Amino acid sequence: MIEGLPITPGFLLGLSTGPVCMATCLPVVAPFAMGRFSGDCALKRWLFFAKFLAGRLVAYASTGLITGLAATRLGLTGTRMGVYAMLALSLLMIAY
Repeated sequence: MIEGLPITPGFLLGLSTGPVCMATCLPVVAPFAMGRFSGDCALKRWLFFAKFLAGRLVAYASTGLITGLAATRLGLTGTRMGVYAMLALSLLMIAY
């Protein structure tokens, strides 16, 4: 754990769920990429996958950073932050 930042458990959790994420996303993304770049070289397909995965990484990292900064700023820790995050995400899902 870095001084004052409990980043290690979250990072390890992200690494542990990476293969699950890839297994669930690959059946959707692979046919799209293969059909879109069917006549082109394989390099374009891999670049598409790399951009897709980099976009997911940036999105997840920025969401975690914003949530962590907001929790620190509001003085929320542990279970209270989890409750508020679940409430906010539930409302976003309903709105979507």
